Amino acid sequence: MESLSSGKQNGAVQVSSRAMNPLSLGESPHDVFCNLTQAKATTATRLFRDHEIFNSLRQEVLPVYLQKPPGRTLSIWSAGCSSGEESYSLAMVAADEFKKRRLRGSFLVFGTDISPDQLAKARQGTYLSPSERQIGADYSRILKVFSVKNDATISMNAEIKGKIRFGQFDLRKKPKTHTFDYVVCNHVLQYYDIPSQLHIIQNMCSVLKKGGFLFLEGLTVKTVEPSGLRQVSGYSNLYLPGKYSDHG
Repeated sequence: MESLSSGKQNGAVQVSSRAMNPLSLGESPHDVFCNLTQAKATTATRLFRDHEIFNSLRQEVLPVYLQKPPGRTLSIWSAGCSSGEESYSLAMVAADEFKKRRLRGSFLVFGTDISPDQLAKARQGTYLSPSERQIGADYSRILKVFSVKNDATISMNAEIKGKIRFGQFDLRKKPKTHTFDYVVCNHVLQYYDIPSQLHIIQNMCSVLKKGGFLFLEGLTVKTVEPSGLRQVSGYSNLYLPGKYSDHG
């Protein structure tokens, strides 16, 4: 098993010509790095991009967390975090919910990616400012609380940066230092072949806490059925672990 602070992985992308060829377990970490970097030629990521991720956190993940002993840390893994927008969005929504509900305890978001360049951007935490029309009134409100506006850009404030840990990690390896309440892997798995997808899902399920959820975009029946994942009713990409879970 590997620490989340080592290894490599990629983030939210659109399909390039190279990305049409799925990556396999047999490829070296260097090959994975090069091929996924090519696949990121057209990047399509922004703050609060996929609302189902955040609705799942509010409506499913947090209610389970609240049933557990007070004071524990809510742990979230943003796997394939690219330049960090998803990780910061998760942290902002979690922070907003903790404040609104006056929750005891704390939370941490772990963002991992394959690219050192993308991780450097993530740690900087400065982005083009999205419009309210792009992200909606509620997320626009949250963004104003946890960021500082600078002309056409915004920078994440110290409070929200303190809730995130960024690092390189290879999803084909098993994390050894953390377990998680919520694992988000968005627009990544479709770039791997089916055996690799199943292997990655097994790794993720093995580090879920009891009652944990997985948000896995891009799965097909060829992956869902053999993995034993159970889709949560009312959601397109939210799953409960199946036969690979080590934590209930």
